[in-house]
Amino acid sequence: CGPIKQNSPFRCKPKQKPPTTKELAIQRYASEYPPETICAPLKLNSPFQCTRNVEVPATTRLSLSVAAAQAVFAVSGIILVALLRKLSKPAETSSGDDELRSVVRKLRITVDKLSSGQDRLDSKVDQLGTGQDQLRTGQDQLRT
Repeated sequence: CGPIKQNSPFRCKPKQKPPTTKELAIQRYASEYPPETICAPLKLNSPFQCTRNVEVPATTRLSLSVAAAQAVFAVSGIILVALLRKLSKPAETSSGDDELRSVVRKLRITVDKLSSGQDRLDSKVDQLGTGQDQLRTGQDQLRT
């Protein structure tokens, strides 16, 4: 180890070869990191402890139980809706072409009705125009 590392907080160990078997690796880890040395700094630092039983507040338990109930309700609702959709489908599925044909047929009927209504409207507008023309000629005759 260099002179800088001798007086530092880091440990200076000579480099070892890695273990060749699983058992050797477990032994080396257990010898270098025993449970006492892992927990020792935590026991000195007061808010952190290795073993401590903490009572969970009632509000936390209530909140977690409500959240769990909501999750169960949501999942069961999704499953119920999926089952109802499967059950409500007819036994024989009609082809998409039949449905498309019926929609096109309804649209054609609607377009025919609209076009006949437009023709009637055009004829009424023409009648109105001729009526206005007749009224103007009648007014002109009265003036003269």
